[in-house]
Amino acid sequence: MSSNKTVEKNILVIDDDITSLDLVSYIFEDRGYIVHRAADGTRALEKVKTLSPQLFIVDLMMPGINGIDTIREIRKLGFVSEPIIAFTAVDDTEMHDEATAAGASIVVTKPCPTELLVKKVKSLLDN
Repeated sequence: MSSNKTVEKNILVIDDDITSLDLVSYIFEDRGYIVHRAADGTRALEKVKTLSPQLFIVDLMMPGINGIDTIREIRKLGFVSEPIIAFTAVDDTEMHDEATAAGASIVVTKPCPTELLVKKVKSLLDN
């Protein structure tokens, strides 16, 4: 790959709430990111095997495989340095600590102002 080639920024958004999934996806698509979507942990883990996301946004409260287990599985699949944002409506320190221990880079409580979320994603991708 030549050094002057622009690398597309791929994000995988995982959320069982379709409204939240659509909103977060739109925010980043509108800013030029390539956004892949998964409505649950199982679908996300299937997509991870065929995509190469550079960043993950994972809702913590999902049926089936919850967000914390999804984060653990993403890390086990070899995505060890890619940033993972744990995205949750639950402002619970214990849950946030568990997400971080599972491999989340940061925890963001929703609702989160759009520009703050964009700034956090940009910062994580630039590092």
